[in-house]
Amino acid sequence: MPWRRSTARIWAAPADDRFSADGRSTTPRRPRRTRAAGTVLRHPGHPRARTVTGCAIAPDGTWLVTTCSDGLARIFLPGNGKARTVLAGHTGPVLGCAIAPGGEWLATAGADGTARLWNPRGGPATTILDGHRGPVQACAVSTGGEWLAGVGRDARVRVWDVAGGSTRSVLTGHEAPVLGCAVARDSDLLATVSGDGVARIWSVPDGECLTMTRVDGPLRSCAWGPAGLLVLGGTGGTYVWQLR
Repeated sequence: MPWRRSTARIWAAPADDRFSADGRSTTPRRPRRTRAAGTVLRHPGHPRARTVTGCAIAPDGTWLVTTCSDGLARIFLPGNGKARTVLAGHTGPVLGCAIAPGGEWLATAGADGTARLWNPRGGPATTILDGHRGPVQACAVSTGGEWLAGVGRDARVRVWDVAGGSTRSVLTGHEAPVLGCAVARDSDLLATVSGDGVARIWSVPDGECLTMTRVDGPLRSCAWGPAGLLVLGGTGGTYVWQLR
């Protein structure tokens, strides 16, 4: 969970608060506090220079990565609040991250206009992906791990080949900064959301926008669930969209 006080925290999620599996109904419950699982992930330095901007958990659950406004990404083990590895190379705040399906590499998105690929064991970036004009706000990895999508304040969605680092395609259509993205489970569908309240779903192999929707207020994040369920988060609330 990203945190504005220079920490990330691991929480125990209540097992009885959930969306239904079919995406057609929810069980509304009053928001309530939950107990932390006892691990606080700390980011040393001056608090005003460090906002934790994102996090991702490895597929096998043995480690997680956080990104921070201090320009660093950090690898933590769940039971230890001290970073095992620090990844340095971005020349500005790191705004988001994603982990390969097998956990063998991870990607970060930076305000310096680049996305970078890393070995989670440490060392310099193995690949630097560029092309955006302005900050890369977020990134997402394909289900097969062969491509990475990065979204930017330039209103572009750029797709890179992981193996060679070249641009595979640039998806255009958004008219405002693109702030979030997510890859659907077991498919090549990519969801993107932008500051003008528009969500788009793309077929990455074809480079085409398949459908879109608009809500009131900026959209900042999105996440796929089972059976075509897409959840959108923005300043106006949380929206559940069923793709059919």
